[in-house]
Formats: sequence, C-alpha cells, structure tokens
Amino acid sequence: MYKIGLKRLFSLFNVDLELFIPVFHEWIQKDKISNHIMVDVADYKHIPDGPGIMLIAHEGNFSIDLENGEVGLQYIRKQPLKNDVINNIHEIKSILNQACNLLIDN
Repeated sequence: MYKIGLKRLFSLFNVDLELFIPVFHEWIQKDKISNHIMVDVADYKHIPDGPGIMLIAHEGNFSIDLENGEVGLQYIRKQPLKNDVINNIHEIKSILNQACNLLIDN
C-alpha cells in the first residue's frame, strides 16, 4: 500500500485559490520540495469540493483541497516508500509539514 494522503486544514474561510498558482509555480522553478520531481500546476477551481489548485509531482500531488467545504493543503503520495505503513505515514506527514511551512513563509 503506497497511496496515502494527508490534509492539513486552514483556519481561513475565504481563500482566493488564484493566489496559489504562482506559489506552486515558484516551488517548481526553485525546486522547493525535497526529493520530488515537480511537473505542473493544474487549476481545478471549477470542480465543487475538488482539489482546487494542484501541484503535480512524480512522487505525489499537492492540492489546495476544498472537499466538504474544508479548505486545506493535501498531499497524496503516488510512489511507494521503502518503510512500513506507520513510517510511511510519518514520512508523508513530514513532506506535508515542509509544504505547509513553505506556505507560511510565502
């Protein structure tokens, strides 16, 4: 099992998703997420309760997720990690924390 996703909720009510597009592009240009080959940014704002804005990477996808009206940063791992499930969850949480810190610093 290697498709694991975690989401960190935002404490914001009105999020302008458009603002995340240049942020995600900068992450690609400056290779901001370690151990990830980042490929593209996709705009899914038109999908209700959808992924909003998505950063596609070979290893996993980041998105400003809108599911159930709860806005947050979500990371879904697509490639297997070499650990057991518990350690994989910890590693995925670490990746998500890195991304959240990047958003805070922006």
